Amino acid sequence: MRGCGFALLFYNSPKKFPPVSQKMRHLRLIFAPKIFTTMKITVHHISERTITEYDYNGRRVLVGFTDRLNDEIEGLTGGDVARCLMLSPCGARVGAPGEEFTFDGFKIIPIADLNTNGEVCAYSIEADGVRVFHIGGVHAHSSECCRSLARLKKLIGKAHYIVYEDTSASILEAVIKTLKPRAVIPAYSGEITAVDARLSDIVPVILLHDGESCSPIRDPGFDTVTAFVLARKTPEADITECENPFRLPWWSLDKRFLGEFACWDDADFVLRHVAYAPGRLLGYEIESDEDMAPWLYAVYNPDFTELAQYEEGGHAPGEPAYGQEAPFGPGELVLALVPDIDALVPAVVEGPLTEEFLRRQFDADIFSVSDTFEEYIEKLWDWDWDQVVVRPLVQLANRFTSTSPQLPTQRIYLFPCPPQSTD
Repeated sequence: MRGCGFALLFYNSPKKFPPVSQKMRHLRLIFAPKIFTTMKITVHHISERTITEYDYNGRRVLVGFTDRLNDEIEGLTGGDVARCLMLSPCGARVGAPGEEFTFDGFKIIPIADLNTNGEVCAYSIEADGVRVFHIGGVHAHSSECCRSLARLKKLIGKAHYIVYEDTSASILEAVIKTLKPRAVIPAYSGEITAVDARLSDIVPVILLHDGESCSPIRDPGFDTVTAFVLARKTPEADITECENPFRLPWWSLDKRFLGEFACWDDADFVLRHVAYAPGRLLGYEIESDEDMAPWLYAVYNPDFTELAQYEEGGHAPGEPAYGQEAPFGPGELVLALVPDIDALVPAVVEGPLTEEFLRRQFDADIFSVSDTFEEYIEKLWDWDWDQVVVRPLVQLANRFTSTSPQLPTQRIYLFPCPPQSTD
């Protein structure tokens, strides 16, 4: 094992990948569907009504908060009713509220606690470790509803995703705070609404049009493809500002995990359909590990143009990719990620990581586990060499570490500096 780390790849970008990257990408696309089983979430808009389809191993659960569910889904089942389960509080329903039942790999719990009239208003739907909370028809934010959130938390714990229809924003915000999903999915529209926009500042919103799908998988415990949204956020309370002579703004990194996916196509699709924090957005990334070490990764701007890409191999001194061109050159002002603090600070780029810089770090590190500098150098991964040295214009500290006048940071984590930071 070569160590732990992360790797990212956006395969469908304006820039072309080198041949080896394309070859690895196609190998992963060929074999991934055979290794991983997904729970595919598809939204359907039929006669101005919404039906959400959950597909796992060819078995389907169809959910709709409509009094005509049986009529609406005839075209979706293809006549194969035995392979479909229809859930609706207005007709086709199975199971008592709060009691789990199963259907060909699905675990389902009808939920009635959030509705003041006692009717089923939501379902917990789980397959192969991926849990979705599907909610609809809840509007009154009563004190009873607030008390029921504690029961909901105890009943299902966390949900990976929330699918919602015909529910007020205040109820959704309370449920999101309770279940802490990776993302939410509106079932009723592929265009962003006022409710979606309100939610998108606190959680990623995946916007699906009629017939479009999101296909997450459970974490299998080994190499997968993962998707993230990157944004700025108010600094964490445990970070202290030590020096800031130019009174420049700085932030903590808001890195929102959207899930594991079987292949890059699925991760790419989700990122291109997500809305999140438009006023704070930095960009997107897809991570792909190989033997639990960095393999391929790329970071993209909010408009999906390529910001930077890493491909494993050749980044040590004397190798072809050493000093690979960064998004920004020496002397440029950037927003740099501070390692171990996860803060974003204005900084000036000085140049690629060098052995001379590492020698100074090693000599100053009294806690180094390496006895000699040569041993220290031998332990560095290719990923470690793909760093640049920056001069932070703001000095920070937390209870574990503090910044220094010069520090190394990953080349791909240099972002354009917001205009107000240059004043």
